[in-house]
Amino acid sequence: MIYSKRVYVKIPRDQIGYFKFILESYENLCYMSVIDRFEAIIKISYLEDQKEELEHFLTGLKKEIGLEVIYPQE
Repeated sequence: MIYSKRVYVKIPRDQIGYFKFILESYENLCYMSVIDRFEAIIKISYLEDQKEELEHFLTGLKKEIGLEVIYPQE
């Protein structure tokens, strides 16, 4: 059985829409949910098979919009 993994991302609040727009262009890479719209914390759910591609995506956006990746303790 395949289970999804999760990671949290904190971004500048005014970049939430941009982040969602860019993420949608990577069809089926992952799903996002805004956990806290005031602190701009986003939960990203992804499959283990997509981990490398997701990390590449986040690294690129980290340089562009200054996001912070928060890995949950498992």
